[in-house]
Amino acid sequence: MAVYFKKTTLKNADFILEMQKQCFRNDFLEYEDYETSPYYETLEDLQNDICTNHHFTIFLDENIIGAFEIKEKKDSQHLYKIFISPNKQNNGIGKVVMKMIFEKLTNKNKWTVYTPHKSFRNHHFYESLGFKKYGEAILSDKLKLFKYVKYN
Repeated sequence: MAVYFKKTTLKNADFILEMQKQCFRNDFLEYEDYETSPYYETLEDLQNDICTNHHFTIFLDENIIGAFEIKEKKDSQHLYKIFISPNKQNNGIGKVVMKMIFEKLTNKNKWTVYTPHKSFRNHHFYESLGFKKYGEAILSDKLKLFKYVKYN
């Protein structure tokens, strides 16, 4: 069982978008976030992200099982989104991928990530990787994001 990632190509955009929508559907229904939810992204949005940001596809053997996107900030790297196919979740793959990201893609000493306030599994996941909560951002009456930071 080989888990790896490589730069996302436009030819996989349709498939990745469908998987992304599956992964973020429940959060979208909970928070009704039409502004920032990966669920609400269009194919054009995703294609633009693939071309302009650090967007990677996650593979298990030769099968696409997820993706992630990193946005470069002046003094940090921001994990904009990461998702694993629902049928591959809870198997430790996310932690394996995150550790690979830290080993292979770190060019700054600071990482940030934001996650919804009710996403308790996400809180535990990021905290188990060394992230610490440092703030909150209120996006709407329904959605508050917890801000996490990790220093290498």
